[in-house]
Amino acid sequence: MNITQYNKLVRDRIPEIIKSSGKTCKTEILNDEEYLRMIDAKLDEELAEYHKDQNIEELADLMEVIYAAAAARGYTVEQLEQVRADKAEKRGGFQKKILLVEVMEDETMDKLHFQKLTEGAILGFVVGDALGVPAEFMSREELAADPVVGMRSGGAHGQRAGTWSDDSSMTLCAMDSIIEKGIDYVDLMQRFSSWLWNGLNTAYNEVFDVGGTTKTAVFRFNKKTPPLECGEKQDYCCGNGSLMRIIPAALYIVGQYGNTDLDDRAAEIIHNTSICTHAHPRCQMACGIYCSVIFRLCHGGELHKSVSDGICSALDYYKDKPEFTEVYHEFESLREIAAWPGEQICGSGFVLHTLQASLWCLMTTQNYAECVLKAVNLGRDADTTAAVAGGIAGLWYGEDAIPKEWTEVTAKYEKIKERCRKFADICTQ
Repeated sequence: MNITQYNKLVRDRIPEIIKSSGKTCKTEILNDEEYLRMIDAKLDEELAEYHKDQNIEELADLMEVIYAAAAARGYTVEQLEQVRADKAEKRGGFQKKILLVEVMEDETMDKLHFQKLTEGAILGFVVGDALGVPAEFMSREELAADPVVGMRSGGAHGQRAGTWSDDSSMTLCAMDSIIEKGIDYVDLMQRFSSWLWNGLNTAYNEVFDVGGTTKTAVFRFNKKTPPLECGEKQDYCCGNGSLMRIIPAALYIVGQYGNTDLDDRAAEIIHNTSICTHAHPRCQMACGIYCSVIFRLCHGGELHKSVSDGICSALDYYKDKPEFTEVYHEFESLREIAAWPGEQICGSGFVLHTLQASLWCLMTTQNYAECVLKAVNLGRDADTTAAVAGGIAGLWYGEDAIPKEWTEVTAKYEKIKERCRKFADICTQ
């Protein structure tokens, strides 16, 4: 007896046809799992036969297997056809015989899009700062009894509503430095000095709320210390004074180089920008992680995934950097920051706390206003927490998401918006 082995899926009437020809055959009924595996193999078989013969019969066989595969996975022929038609409408068919040879993608993003990102980030930062100024030094318990719900005056500094602090002043100085000089640490420190002593880039020509580590760095610069030797390295000098002004550096890197992740070039700019006033590795790494999140947010996607990817990408970058070994473990829990309970979040001026709070506020709210108000009402260093959170919230939701009743009373809002456009233009040249 001559026996031919097949072990393949066949059409339903094949056993009947074989018997009618005077032959016998052995068959089995497959279970669902086996059937799916065999029908996928049948697709490969029929496609190979079409490639060989290229006739209409083989095309018909291929279609029959496609219909069977769809049914096996719970889809009807009508559903399959609807999906095909929808895709054809949105993306076209193949009638025009188009061969895609290559796609050229500019490393820097579209100028108008980048301008909108810049406006959202910087103005979101400044408005967050202004919201937080009256709440600075208040406890979370005090704010729970009298929460900030909009712009207000007063507070420890006795400022009018819409007044922003050193956070925004130094951020504007950093923007101006990049506009005029690119990345130039001498120019950056000169502008910080002009702010501290002469009120450059203040809301109402008054300097207030200056951090001790920042002030010491400017003193050193004024005594001819090189910029990259001005920042203090002691463990007790780990405030948020460099994190609060790092957004312009991050935006510059995105505009110039299109970064989605930290690399050595980006890290050098970020770390040196921090070192000018805050040289401890903890401050540098906090700035690096925050900027990595900004990189991902600038390129869109889904909010939680973008933030998480930015955090994880930065942690991967720092993992094998020996200069960050001693502080690396402090940042690892950021991977789960969105799941932290509120009582675990602290609004202090410690750089790690500010980074944690700002990311947590962004990931546990649904819009710009909700994010910055949540940050302000953490209390203590309320202006900086709200500014740092507001920067990434404004970046994500856009300048249009900032409530108009807040922008209308924010000091120099329109002038800052004009400067954002100039800054964005420089960054994308």
